[in-house]
Amino acid sequence: MSILKIDDSNVKGFDVDLICDFERVKNQVCFRLINLDRNKDYLKDKPYVIVQDLAAVFFVVLNPESVDSVVVVDNKLMDLWKVDDLEALFEIAKENSSRILRASVNDIFLEILIYLDQVNNEDIAKICDYDIFDMQANKESKIFVATNSKKLFGSAVLMYDGLLAKFSQIVGGDFFIIPCSVHELIFVPCIEADSNVKELQEMVAHVNATEISEKDFLSNNVYKYNSLSDSLEII
Repeated sequence: MSILKIDDSNVKGFDVDLICDFERVKNQVCFRLINLDRNKDYLKDKPYVIVQDLAAVFFVVLNPESVDSVVVVDNKLMDLWKVDDLEALFEIAKENSSRILRASVNDIFLEILIYLDQVNNEDIAKICDYDIFDMQANKESKIFVATNSKKLFGSAVLMYDGLLAKFSQIVGGDFFIIPCSVHELIFVPCIEADSNVKELQEMVAHVNATEISEKDFLSNNVYKYNSLSDSLEII
């Protein structure tokens, strides 16, 4: 059993018996997305669900309020839990993740201003506060950052139930999904970028090669959400 320590302060006092009892921790099981091909060795002893060229792997949040450290779910822990239905576990993890790590989809320029602590209230128009995610943007917004409330493993929002469909309704159709890192994605409505698909692909490859560390790398592919079929595809 391994602990991914985001913050060491709350790892002391970790209750092994609690973690080994699935019924007691099943509401704290979440998931994150990593690249399938680049993590073959890491995945050898772990349960995972394939999502396009990615793998959804599981973890137990020790403190849902702060999410400062998590226990990685490996095959040994699955045996202790006596859980073998990965799809059922994935559904549980998606529901928990959307609750503990709530999704947000915000205008990219507002995200930058918020990060720099230079945003004024009049710059923001809160478009929605749905059950699925929060959204801050304005009528001029064309590029959006999708992540979660902690900006930690935020690319997992890609698989939150209903999120892609709801965003599609808001922007009025299909959209591209650019994998910035394991922590965030960029959504671009197709109407804004249909003629620049190759440029999007080249940009992703360049940024990954020059700016993204191996541990934060998610994918060199660009995805597209098809609103008619409610499906995700690599373009």
